[in-house]
Amino acid sequence: LIKGKNIADWWGTKDMPEAKVAWSGENPDSHQVVGLYIMPWVNPNPDKLIKSIDFVSGIQPVPILVAITGIVK
Repeated sequence: LIKGKNIADWWGTKDMPEAKVAWSGENPDSHQVVGLYIMPWVNPNPDKLIKSIDFVSGIQPVPILVAITGIVK
């Protein structure tokens, strides 16, 4: 994940080169727009089974996974 390329803050969302805004709405406390992104990811080793996904972040933004869809061949 690369900030500004496929991950960003949820305040003031906008499309990025590798991620698009999937949902946006108004935060009722601040009346500012917040949103979630959608990003396709292709397994670089499709012949290997994905057993887990780890998010490790030392800086902002902190990655949050809301949903995931996979295809089993």
